[in-house]
Amino acid sequence: MTAGSDSLTIGLYYPKSYWTDASGKAIFVRELAPALADRANCVVYSALDRDAPPDESGVDVFELPLERGVLPPDLERFVPLFGTDDVLSMRALAGGLPNGLREHVEQSVDVLVTQYYLDDVLLSRLLDVPVVYLYQGHLGAGIGSRTRERLTETDHHLAISQATAEAVADDLGRRVDRIFSPGVDVDRFHPDATPAFEREEPVITYVGRLAESKGVFELVDAFAGLESDAHLCLIGDGEGEQGRAVAVELDRRIRDAGLAEDVTHLGQVPNAELHRYYAASDVVCYPTHFDGFGLVNVEAMACGTPVVSTRGSGVEEYAVDGENCLLVDPGDAEGLQRALDRVLSSSDLRDRLSDAGRSTAEEYSWDRQAASLLEYCRDVVSASASVNGAVNTR
Repeated sequence: MTAGSDSLTIGLYYPKSYWTDASGKAIFVRELAPALADRANCVVYSALDRDAPPDESGVDVFELPLERGVLPPDLERFVPLFGTDDVLSMRALAGGLPNGLREHVEQSVDVLVTQYYLDDVLLSRLLDVPVVYLYQGHLGAGIGSRTRERLTETDHHLAISQATAEAVADDLGRRVDRIFSPGVDVDRFHPDATPAFEREEPVITYVGRLAESKGVFELVDAFAGLESDAHLCLIGDGEGEQGRAVAVELDRRIRDAGLAEDVTHLGQVPNAELHRYYAASDVVCYPTHFDGFGLVNVEAMACGTPVVSTRGSGVEEYAVDGENCLLVDPGDAEGLQRALDRVLSSSDLRDRLSDAGRSTAEEYSWDRQAASLLEYCRDVVSASASVNGAVNTR
């Protein structure tokens, strides 16, 4: 087992491939695990991608064999009613439990961190070790969150931002223990990163899912109205049927505005190369309507790339309008256009935002976040031991 200076062992549970998946939850596991391993012991429970390069971080990995995750026939017929993530959670457990998952966790791990509601519900009821649930965001009391509140046996909760914690408290009556924000690799995401490409005109880059809630339609409208010459680079794809519909509509709007030659859609790029795309950009624009945190902004700041984003939600917990970024109201295409023109037309403003953004990003290094989580998990284990000790003495 990988050993840091602390004897505590933290497990990170992720039912998909944490190594190749591009989601924020996968990045959380992939980047946090080696930072934890430098300080304590870390085990990742995850499905593996056979085509992925070997993990050289030294983190212990327990495979959740999805191909063996055959669900009982009575449950299989209900699969169409579940979301994709729910089905993966069920298949991961169906494959992992016969493969010794429960025994491995209980023998090797002091505390287990989960991020999907179904993982939390099932594992908190199966395991004799403390389970911590991390709210990565909250957009209302849907079926999944209400189900989790009713069935979970987890007593330990984190949220990635104060905005997320407040939304959870308002909608579910749940008080989280602590804020635990994502981090950024400030050595890789750095102003000295080699640009992925070069263009003569300034480049505006968007990174994220192609979703209406991410403000991609307002971004195209703002880009169409720019007074400055620029090229728009879109990184990311739509997810599922709804995401594909957004991508089609976005392409139509780009063509109708006569912008086909001024916009490049790169789709997904490997996370290991993402810093080079930030470095190639003159400004990163992330006009989300709501976000639990908005890691894209912090990654861009770490690279010294000026950021234009939106007010509200978790973004404003690190983003200060006019100091380390420019902020506009969500859904305000005209405001977005004015902010982008301001950045593109002023080298002094770009330099100021670049310097301040880098300073902000350094406060969110994965090393700092790992230290924070380790401290919290140590408290969880201590509290759990006290409760169990009290029970055992009765």
